[in-house]
Amino acid sequence: MSDSAASDRKAPSEGKLVAWLMVMIFFWSLNFVISKIALRELPALFIVGIRNLVAGLVVLPLYLWERRTQGPATWTWQQLPILFFLGFLGIAMNQLLFVLGIERTTVAHAAVILGLAPVSTLLIAILMGQERMNGKRLIGMAIAIAGIGVLQLAHAAENGGKQSSLVGDFFIYCAGIAYALFTVLGRKYTRQHSSITMNAIAYVGSGLTLLPLSFIAAQGLDLYAISWRAWASVFYMAAFSSVAGYLILYWVLRWMPASRVGMYVYAQPVMATVLGILLLHESPGAALYAGGALVLAGVLVSERL
Repeated sequence: MSDSAASDRKAPSEGKLVAWLMVMIFFWSLNFVISKIALRELPALFIVGIRNLVAGLVVLPLYLWERRTQGPATWTWQQLPILFFLGFLGIAMNQLLFVLGIERTTVAHAAVILGLAPVSTLLIAILMGQERMNGKRLIGMAIAIAGIGVLQLAHAAENGGKQSSLVGDFFIYCAGIAYALFTVLGRKYTRQHSSITMNAIAYVGSGLTLLPLSFIAAQGLDLYAISWRAWASVFYMAAFSSVAGYLILYWVLRWMPASRVGMYVYAQPVMATVLGILLLHESPGAALYAGGALVLAGVLVSERL
């Protein structure tokens, strides 16, 4: 039997891959709502610092197991500062900006704006010479940007603009930019090192770096008065949205092309919006749906058509 035939027999079924993808998308979509719950009792800096520290503690045993089963670490001490910087940019800064944004805007707004991330990544890659601009991509970017413009019309329709804010939307957009920079700048290193290695360095390093800020943010907090829901929310953000979500993603990418995975990930803004409506009783207006449709259409034109 050939190696390729053996490999095909070991590959998970299509249904199993799609099922795990939907679990991942659910983890990420629910994170929008869970973040809102945590922010009711905890400051943003505290949440992000503890989230990264807990995520580091969760992923560290996986990293040690990987080293035990697959041999010595592939990174060098010369690479470590670069890997740490990339992890801090793509994880710590991404999460901090996300939490600051979701504190000031709605789940629906945040989900749609983060749906623009593929276009932001493509634009940065073009500016850095990794990709080339063409007419299709230019049209797609214009459509997506128009969608963001329409989205802002929803501010006036949502309880006088009290549910969402331009500042919150801007933080969410910057969170997407931080991850886009990590994706483009770290492309070389993500090809050299496993996802567990990248996540371990990023979460452990970010958690330790943000620990002093978390301590400062905790001043004046009565930690014993914080409800179990808030603590459970932070744990969920660390263990499920961060570690489990990305491990599922990288596992699925072993068997399914990134282009097909991306098509399923586009369901996240829809699922997050629905969860926001059901669990937080948000009431998106028509402008949000129109803006979201334009953003999705722009992304599809830029990347697929």
